[in-house]
Amino acid sequence: MGWGDILKRKGISDSAKEVVKEVMNTSSEKLTVGEIREKIIQLAERSQTTLSKVPTTSELGYYLSKNYSFDVESRKHPITGDMRKMKVYFKEE
Repeated sequence: MGWGDILKRKGISDSAKEVVKEVMNTSSEKLTVGEIREKIIQLAERSQTTLSKVPTTSELGYYLSKNYSFDVESRKHPITGDMRKMKVYFKEE
């Protein structure tokens, strides 16, 4: 799925936005897109809702870049363990 597809779909659903907002409001740390997505999946599994509220990584990254603040930090890649620069998102107080 490319950016054009995301824009055609007009971003993520309203229910997904609410879940993202809940995750961002409950976290005091800076999170990568992957970490946010994992928390959304855990939240969906705990509340026994469908995973249809979980946006794709591309959709989530696009939404976060437009609605939340971000920094670039060196973090370990979750698969390779190499240090890489990654965007981390946070909600400004």
